[in-house]
Amino acid sequence: MAGQDVQFIVLVPTFKRAKLLLRAVGSVERQTYPHWRLVVMNDSPDDPAYAEIAAHIAASPATGKIRLVKNAGNIGKNASMNAALASISDENQENTFVLFLDDDDWLDEQTLARAAAEIRAHRDVSWFVSNRTMQNTGTSLTRVRRMQARFSYRTDYLLSRAISGDATHVIRLDAAKAAAFPRSVRNGEEWFYFAQIRPNSFRYYDYPSTRTETYSPAGLTAHMNASVRMKNTWRLFIEALGMPRISPLCHLTILVYLIGRIMKTAGKMLGGR
Repeated sequence: MAGQDVQFIVLVPTFKRAKLLLRAVGSVERQTYPHWRLVVMNDSPDDPAYAEIAAHIAASPATGKIRLVKNAGNIGKNASMNAALASISDENQENTFVLFLDDDDWLDEQTLARAAAEIRAHRDVSWFVSNRTMQNTGTSLTRVRRMQARFSYRTDYLLSRAISGDATHVIRLDAAKAAAFPRSVRNGEEWFYFAQIRPNSFRYYDYPSTRTETYSPAGLTAHMNASVRMKNTWRLFIEALGMPRISPLCHLTILVYLIGRIMKTAGKMLGGR
């Protein structure tokens, strides 16, 4: 990586949020750091509102850096993200980093510049996490109970909750492509993807990289009722058993987490919550 500029690929899955997507796309176009590409996965191909997005991209000075992909049909966020990652072919994967952005969020103008500075300062790190912030209150949705040089996603996020909540993830392309979003669940459950990243440690830096106005319940697992959550848990449990690419430790951690979730969700169902 020495002597080479850090490259970024921003991935944005979208479904029936054309107006909000314009804001997300604009926030990438306004980045002070120039070395980026944007891939938008349109999972609502029959929505005519997305014609405005196509027109915006065609007229943008950065049009050659933006790719709008229209799915043949509605396949869900997770399948869209897997398709986007599979479509990226880059001969310099160790110098290219992926940033995941929801269509109803937007980036701070310095997000990529700050991420590039962190990457240059920590060449041995392949995964960087910063916070996601509520625009109207300035409240961080990323909660850190104790600061440390590195966090393990599996032990510090899934199990001990030393760090929790939504965050902005920047992951080196080779590591990002080696993991897969859950195939048995259409939307949400992104933790399943992050638990597979290797090495499974990240550096956290306190910067409001992603802004959001609201926490919409549409399609988010955090707002699922206990019954749906239990169904998803069993689906993910079965999917985890059949994943040969991940390490035994990763298997064990995911399974321990899912068993705990089954017990917790069953308790809520029995309690009528």
